[in-house]
Amino acid sequence: MITKIIRDLTHAGIEEDPNTTAKIAYWDQDLICRYANNAYLDWFGLNPGDMINKIHIRELMGALYENNQVYINGALEGQVQVFKTDLVSPKGEMRDSIATYWPVLQDNLRKGFYVHVEEAKLKEGSLNLVTPQETAKFIEVRDPIAEVEKALHECIFSGFPGIANFAHRHFISETKLKTSFKVRYGKSIFAYYRFLQMELADTYLKEKKANKKQLAALLNFTNSTNFLICYQKHLKEKAGKTAIEELTKANDDRYKTFITQAPFALVMLDDRMIIKAASQKYVDDYHLNEQALIGTYYYDLFPALGFQWKKIHKAALNGKAQSGEDYVFERQNGSKLCIKWDIRPWRTQEGKIGGIIIFTEDITTTKFKEDENAKILEILNTASELIKIGVWKKNFKTGVTFWSKVMRAILEVPDHVKAPSELALEYFKEGKSRCRIEEATKHAIEKGRAFDIKAEILTAKGSRKLVRVVGYPEFKNGICECLFGIIQELKAIR
Repeated sequence: MITKIIRDLTHAGIEEDPNTTAKIAYWDQDLICRYANNAYLDWFGLNPGDMINKIHIRELMGALYENNQVYINGALEGQVQVFKTDLVSPKGEMRDSIATYWPVLQDNLRKGFYVHVEEAKLKEGSLNLVTPQETAKFIEVRDPIAEVEKALHECIFSGFPGIANFAHRHFISETKLKTSFKVRYGKSIFAYYRFLQMELADTYLKEKKANKKQLAALLNFTNSTNFLICYQKHLKEKAGKTAIEELTKANDDRYKTFITQAPFALVMLDDRMIIKAASQKYVDDYHLNEQALIGTYYYDLFPALGFQWKKIHKAALNGKAQSGEDYVFERQNGSKLCIKWDIRPWRTQEGKIGGIIIFTEDITTTKFKEDENAKILEILNTASELIKIGVWKKNFKTGVTFWSKVMRAILEVPDHVKAPSELALEYFKEGKSRCRIEEATKHAIEKGRAFDIKAEILTAKGSRKLVRVVGYPEFKNGICECLFGIIQELKAIR
């Protein structure tokens, strides 16, 4: 990785000297730092372990992020950015500097950008008068690959000059020129030249500006047969590419239609975490009615999301689906939200990961009700020892049963005896009392009915007592997960 970065820096015309004062870093397409030289780390007062593969550029730049966002977006779009900036360190130091953002391309895909920052060496007093757009006039930024691409357009009719000619004219080695050009444009230099010629020929033929024989002569083909072979190949490749693009777009559109019309909270993001579609339920759950979601950077929408979520999102972009629940965070309006979530990748027609889909379910009401019931149970348990009322709880989901000290005293069950996994129906006297408690608990579990009954019990020591039993069911997603309540001894029966 480091070797590739050094090589790319050299290709960009940036010499990476370990003793340089220039601040150099590489940020990937997700704006996560993947490389930083010593000068860059020293300026921000960070260790490599705190920064590399961890920190987001927004976290590092703080308030300066908003000012530099236009240049960051430009670099991510593949354009070299040169501008003046006031670089501020965590110590409060400020320097007038010249920043250059160099786009990184791999297999014709944008993979982020390099940052190269040096203190501005301009005439005294001129810094305050220079705008970021004017700063480019003070330094020379050459892009020989772009210059060669431009030159190819200019020689469509005059003939291909040759690799050696281009390399000499644009001050670049032949090997570096061929490699860098193919990485950026996805074709060899000559193949790209033929592509430009065939695109022009296609336009001329459609507009009837020339026939095929005339075009063969204009474009310096030895005969019209060679031109026709080249032209037919171009049309075939173009048709295939168009078909793939249409299929991919259709696939994306199907995703978007499904997401938008889904009755639950879904949001679709591309591989740069830009929102492509969202369901109305998602918009409602997160109180986003007034925001234009499409095209918004996801982390701008939820700036408080921690590194653990970015890690989950990154894993999904690499093909790993994950899910969980009970995550509580604050909405933009300050209210609490507890969600159940599922995050997984979506794929293009070609099978490549195009981004991620996030599903969330608002379980705030259920979660907070559980918390409220737990607090009520705690209060009842504390108060029961004073008023001699026992507290009990049966969690069907976990299989755990809870009895308070007073409950045990009423049932005459020693503290060391574990509460049974099932409801303690065996303590109720057979006959009417047993039938009443069985029917009450059945209706509570199946129909959600609370109960308040009187019944006779036989304690663990054989004592007969008349008790009052109150029960409250707790439901989640239509299923009774918990039954809790109180038991009060009314009188002993002889």
